[in-house]
Amino acid sequence: MMAELRFISDAEAKDLLAGKGSWRQYPAYAAQAARRIGARSRYALIKQDGTAVALANLRTKQVAAGVLSSTLISHGPVFLGEPTQAALDTVVRTLRQRISGEEKGELVIDPDPFLAELDLRIANDTGKTTVSDGYRTIVLDISRDEELIQAGFHGKWRTDWRRAGKEGLELRSSGDPDEIERMEPLLDELARTKGFAVPQDAAFFAEAARQAGEGERFIIQQIWKDGELLSGHIGAYSGDTAVYLLGATSERGRPLRAAYLAQWGAILTAKSLGITRYDLGGIDPEENPAVYRFKNRMGGTEIVSPAPVTYKAGGWRGPLLGLAKAVYAKGKRI
Repeated sequence: MMAELRFISDAEAKDLLAGKGSWRQYPAYAAQAARRIGARSRYALIKQDGTAVALANLRTKQVAAGVLSSTLISHGPVFLGEPTQAALDTVVRTLRQRISGEEKGELVIDPDPFLAELDLRIANDTGKTTVSDGYRTIVLDISRDEELIQAGFHGKWRTDWRRAGKEGLELRSSGDPDEIERMEPLLDELARTKGFAVPQDAAFFAEAARQAGEGERFIIQQIWKDGELLSGHIGAYSGDTAVYLLGATSERGRPLRAAYLAQWGAILTAKSLGITRYDLGGIDPEENPAVYRFKNRMGGTEIVSPAPVTYKAGGWRGPLLGLAKAVYAKGKRI
C-alpha cells in the first residue's frame, strides 16, 4: 500500500477539519501558537492508496541559524476516517520519512488525548524516545440532561454552585475578542497574588478568536456584579469537545463562588453548540491540589493520554539539536 504526504493550505485544512479533532489542530490557534515561539505553521495531508487518511498541523521551529529544526504535532494527527492502529502506523511512518528523513529534523508528536487506545510506539528503534508524561485531565459527559449533570457534582461543589446562584451575579457569554481580552486584569491579579502566570494569556486567545473561522470558537464566560468583572473563563469549542483554557477570579469574587457559575456557563454554552464532552483543561494533583479538587468534584472521568514521543533527527543532527534546545531553554529562563 502506497502512502504519500502533501502540504495543503490553511483553507483546505479548515474544510477537512470541520467538526473533527482537537482545537489545537485548527488554523487560528495553530498559527497564533506558532508565531508566539517563532515557528512556522503548516498542514500535512497523508493519503494511502489515494484516500485521505489523516491531517496534521506541523509547527516547525528552526534553531542553530536554521541548520536544525524541531517539528511539533500537538494533539494530532486528526484522522479523516476510522482511527485504527494500522492507520496511525502509516501516518507516523510517513511523517517521519518527511520530517526526520527528507528535512533532517526532529519530530515530536503529542497525541490526541481521546485516542488513548492507539500506540505511537510502532518501530521499537533507537530513534524514538518518550519525552514526558501524557496529558492528564478530567472529562465531563455533557450529552446528558442538565439535571443529570448537576446530580453528578460532588455535594460540596453543588452547594457552592447553588450559593453562587443566590449572590445576584450576572453571567455573560461572548465570543467577541475584545470581551475575551477584558479578562487580562484578572489574570494579572492572579499572577501577583499566586505567582502564577500563563504563557498563552487572554490577549493570545483574543487574537486567535479574531482569526478563527467556522467551527473554531473561543468564548469567554464573564461573571459580573455591580458593574465589576469578578470572574472569567475562556474556553475552546470545536468538534464534539469544549476545553477549559483559562480561568481567574478576583478577591471579591472568590467568596461569592463566581468561578462555579462561570463553569456552569461553559457547560451551557457547549450544550447549546451540540458539544457532548467538556475537558477541564488538565490536572496536576501533586503540584496543584486545590485546582485538582475543584475540577474533580465536578464529577467527570479522569483520563491520561499517551505520552508525547520524540523521533530524533538522524546522524549528527540529533545530539546537536538537543544541545541547541538546552541552550535556548536556559536563555529563556535567564
